[in-house]
Amino acid sequence: MDRRTLQGLVLTGSAAWATPIAISPRQGKSPESGTPSADGSLTDTFSGNWTVIASPVNHTGSIESCPGYRATDVQTSSHGLTARLELAGPECHAFGAVDYANLTLLVNYDSANRLHVKIADADNIAPVIPEALLKYPETAPADVDESEAALRFEYVAEPFSFAVVRKSNNETLFNTTGTGPLVFEDQYVRIASSLPQDANMYGLGEHNDGLRLPTSNYSRTLWNRDAPGVPEYTPLYGSHPVYQEHRLTSEGPQTHGVSLMNAHGMHILLDNNTITYNVLGGILDFFFFAGPSPQQVIRDYITVIGKPTTSPYWGLGSHNCRYGYRDWFEVAAAVQNYSNAGIPLETAWTDIDLYDHRQVFTTSPSLFPRDLYRQVVDFVHSRDQHYIVMVDPAVAARDYGPYNRGVEQGVFMKNWNGDGTPFNGLVWPGRTVFPDWLAENTTSYWTNEFITFFGQSNTSSSDTIDIDGVWLDMSEPANFVDYLGANLDRLGVEKEAPPEPPTMRTPPYTIEGIPGTFPQGSNGSLVARQVLTYPDNPEEANFSSPWLYPPYSINDTRGRLGQFERDNPGVPKNLSDLTMRTDLIHADGSREYSVHNLFGLAFSKATKAAMQARRPGKKTFIINRATFAGSGRFSGHWLGDNLSTWRQMRQSVAQMLNFQMYGMPVVGADICGFGGNTTETLCARWAALAIFAPFYRNHNDIAGRPQEFYRFNLTTQSAIKTLDIRYRLLDAMYTTLHTAEQDGSPALEPLWYRWPADNNTFAIENQYLGLGGAVLVSPVYEENSTSVSAYLPNDRFYELDTWTPVDGNGTWVNFTDVPFDTVPLHLRGGVVLPMRSQSANVTKVLRTRDFTLVVAPARPARNATEGDAQGELYLDDGESLEPSETSLLNFTYNGAERRLSVDGKFGYSTDVKIARILFLGQDASRQANFEGQSVASPNVTFANSTLSLSGLGLSLGSGFSVTLS
Repeated sequence: MDRRTLQGLVLTGSAAWATPIAISPRQGKSPESGTPSADGSLTDTFSGNWTVIASPVNHTGSIESCPGYRATDVQTSSHGLTARLELAGPECHAFGAVDYANLTLLVNYDSANRLHVKIADADNIAPVIPEALLKYPETAPADVDESEAALRFEYVAEPFSFAVVRKSNNETLFNTTGTGPLVFEDQYVRIASSLPQDANMYGLGEHNDGLRLPTSNYSRTLWNRDAPGVPEYTPLYGSHPVYQEHRLTSEGPQTHGVSLMNAHGMHILLDNNTITYNVLGGILDFFFFAGPSPQQVIRDYITVIGKPTTSPYWGLGSHNCRYGYRDWFEVAAAVQNYSNAGIPLETAWTDIDLYDHRQVFTTSPSLFPRDLYRQVVDFVHSRDQHYIVMVDPAVAARDYGPYNRGVEQGVFMKNWNGDGTPFNGLVWPGRTVFPDWLAENTTSYWTNEFITFFGQSNTSSSDTIDIDGVWLDMSEPANFVDYLGANLDRLGVEKEAPPEPPTMRTPPYTIEGIPGTFPQGSNGSLVARQVLTYPDNPEEANFSSPWLYPPYSINDTRGRLGQFERDNPGVPKNLSDLTMRTDLIHADGSREYSVHNLFGLAFSKATKAAMQARRPGKKTFIINRATFAGSGRFSGHWLGDNLSTWRQMRQSVAQMLNFQMYGMPVVGADICGFGGNTTETLCARWAALAIFAPFYRNHNDIAGRPQEFYRFNLTTQSAIKTLDIRYRLLDAMYTTLHTAEQDGSPALEPLWYRWPADNNTFAIENQYLGLGGAVLVSPVYEENSTSVSAYLPNDRFYELDTWTPVDGNGTWVNFTDVPFDTVPLHLRGGVVLPMRSQSANVTKVLRTRDFTLVVAPARPARNATEGDAQGELYLDDGESLEPSETSLLNFTYNGAERRLSVDGKFGYSTDVKIARILFLGQDASRQANFEGQSVASPNVTFANSTLSLSGLGLSLGSGFSVTLS
């Protein structure tokens, strides 16, 4: 979370654009739209207050003059080919100082579904993703024969171009022929592929531009940015250069995927039935995935970027945070107030309010004195709840342990001028330094700081602050310096970094379980800050450096940064604004220009190692803001500093769905919105909308009114009702995420994933499927409305909890009289859903509740009397990294035989039973016969076409079957 106030956001700057054009939220021009001209600016124009200034670095070439390459020395094998690509004419210097004269081409059929196409410079000079951060592909190539592969590689020798074809129907999936030259320079790489008319394109994140992407005059810039307000049509916090394309073919619906493993900034254009990659350097390392289902595309993508880490069981519970809890007492009071209101709360969070003048690895001596803060954490643990704190990457540049030890060990980024001193930026503590995650000893430094400050978990030390998880913020990395050459001390004063802390106070009442009081004599006074004594240093801008101002502009628009973006006449915008300088050199020799987008991933990786060191043997729970392909190995993601608006509530659905494609299933938005003032109805609806968001947290800004769920009557009702359902289904969610850990299967799905032949579903982004596709969620988005128009595909559904059968016909239906504490939920036919028979306020108690099995038969096939259903239940202790006992129960309902069978692996010991089984869509005449386990005398009831068998006491330690007759 960026604690910049989001109230009254304004657009700054004034773009000198020509003719205004209309903007459609789906298909028109965006602020990033346009075609690059010879100088890297945009030829299309936009009327709006975004500032885009061309690079001041001179360059004389143009794409049109580039000769492309010719393929020579082609060597084929049964599982691929290699070739030499030679520059087919004079260097064109389109946007680089050097055109690589010789390239290598590697084509490998990695698996039946995965094709690898790699184009690199022959001398291996071009920067690649450092293996120390992300070694890929995670699953080694199987080197299958071409005859076994679903895809086929084709090429034209001169000018070199290639195509990827689906062999089963000869559909061309990717084709660079006729789309302009391949350009391969030190600071600019270009390749393009044709697309079908009105292609169904998804991905290319992180963005807030919806689910199905526009394919006319649309562009995406991938450059990790602090993005307050999560604006549309701008770079956001993460970069994921991967997309899915979905088609209806003669063989039925088919989806394929394309991933470019390159961490450089890039500008991707979708227009004229073409996708064009404009990359600021590196190599072209493509992976193509045959699918043909979208779920399979994700599973195959995961074999490249790595399987996701998901969540301990408790991490799926309800979380609460606020930037602006003024002291330890407000944190403890919020925990107590949730309990008093009867609202489940699993985890309390603390923002940077905790720290002494915002300095990481400290506590405020007056507002969060260490001993009292430790008591608050222990108080939360005594209630079987959990605690998470924020950790920023930037370390205050002052005389204290974390800074001194880092300087001594040489783990901070070094200055741009080569003098060996740490590079200074400006973040919340004022002057700060940034860890160099590519230095070999930085992870051990980071681990030591975690253990030094928080202590070793599960020890007898009275000084341990035993946090259960970590929240990583400002990880792009964010830097308040908005133009090169700015004076940090003056900016620190202007931007109140650090801000004045709240005044110390006496607690207004006591909280049972916390005996402490505020220490006497503490006053929270600020460390003295320097004043306006130094001039700006424009020479630091170094306008001639192409590593600060690359010749090709990736159109790094700023969105809406309000007062935190400075317009300095004569200083062009550049990639380093509001982040680290891109001309800095890492310890391994990498230039920040090439690895900027990897900072958040590296931050997650180091923090995961630190948490595993201080909590050995336990699953980590880490939520990060900045991400890249493969970040899911180390963390989940929250969707950033959103706004308390109905529009952004709706947009959060598409954003969560997109991250399933990126291999990060644990994702969620700040419920009720972060910036601005929420309303009672908005907060109530948002609490319900997020019912199956894997990460469920209420969080807001210091400038907004407090919005804990207990603050409003409607929101209290909505949270209680929503969390009752969520918690009863938490094991189904945990099972879904266990599957995601194994093979990358999505936890949430858009409708088109389940109904890929129904073109009405391709653009739907106001509904989603939770629990791995099991439950259809149809939220209400209109203020003060109690109805919603929702799409029901041609399938059978069952209304959740009433279990009334509902047959969809591929039409839009109106759900009316939807109370503010309710979201329409429909169980998809064909699912066996395990759920707890009763909810609880904390997950430790929830895990003692018995189970109910809900058997929801699919709509029967032609000439069949009843449909089938399947489901799973995974059980372990919920927190061990490598649990010693696990169970995986498989539920199979054979509709023709009306037989439910339960088998699988039974290794987890528990006293919890299956107390009840619900057979949906039945009639009152059914009788039940049990085999494998004896049942004395089940209670049999019938209502709403549901046969209920209760009082069963069936063990989770062995299989059984139930046959209806």
